Amino acid sequence: MHFYDDLSQGAVGDRADAWAAVMSGTPGSSATAFWLFLPLAEQGYGDAQFIVGTYFSNGIAGVVPQDREQAYLWYALAAEHFEDEYWRKTAARNRDLVAAKMTDEQVAEARRLAREWKPEPAKP
Repeated sequence: MHFYDDLSQGAVGDRADAWAAVMSGTPGSSATAFWLFLPLAEQGYGDAQFIVGTYFSNGIAGVVPQDREQAYLWYALAAEHFEDEYWRKTAARNRDLVAAKMTDEQVAEARRLAREWKPEPAKP
């Protein structure tokens, strides 16, 4: 299942309006997107985890700092949670690209975070 399936079914309430704002490309849409996708990533949606990983990998000024440990975490989770093989492999490749820029200690910490991660229940 993908987060956008739930959006189309109304299962995540007013997030559908936020998604529409993100797709419009209006100013501030990067911040809107991050705050829309983060709770979905926390709930275990692989596609949202991939997007959050990309935010942390690149960093977005004024929204989220570049954080390779967080990028690794979210890409690793996306690689586990994507249903589609192509996207699982893409997430794993991005995780490995981020890891190549990290110290051994940072990779170990990111792996620990990924191992201990548990999905958050949806918030009403």
